[in-house]
Amino acid sequence: GKVMYAYITWGDEEKVKKNPTKELKDLYVKFHEEAKLNPELVEEGRKWFRKLEQNDKEALKSYSKILYSQARLIEGLSIENPTEISNLVCEFLSK
Repeated sequence: GKVMYAYITWGDEEKVKKNPTKELKDLYVKFHEEAKLNPELVEEGRKWFRKLEQNDKEALKSYSKILYSQARLIEGLSIENPTEISNLVCEFLSK
């Protein structure tokens, strides 16, 4: 939820498409820096996370695919369609 809020608020779609892991990490860090100054942001992040908790099927499907791809990248493995994953990240975070 925090990354979703950060993306909508400060994200640059082109940067995320080019380097999703780095950009999303940077947005996560920025969220926490900003939340120190504005604690209400934490609730905004929670609102986005509730979509997942409410079992929104499309949100869960997209998020699962993103997590699986990130896990493969972390392990040094390739992903079948990086463009698709970048687009999913952008689409999911913009909802």
